[in-house]
Amino acid sequence: MSRGATATGHNLSRLFQRLTPWHQNEIIKAVGLDRDSFMEDLVEMSEAFVQWRYVYDYSEVKISIGFLDKLARATQEAARSAVSA
Repeated sequence: MSRGATATGHNLSRLFQRLTPWHQNEIIKAVGLDRDSFMEDLVEMSEAFVQWRYVYDYSEVKISIGFLDKLARATQEAARSAVSA
């Protein structure tokens, strides 16, 4: 995603795919997983926002708080790096 471009939506996997390869790699590295494991976890958690927001519509919700916490911290750091560059 180019500087100043806007991404919309809540699907984490789709939003991640819009990032530049460099930012993707930085986030994956900061989360501490290999790319395959990261992508597997990301796809599994892609609808976390919708599931939490509409939790009453689901009979079961699986959320990985640890992965989402690491992802949020890594994404924040990548954003800070992009802004200061």
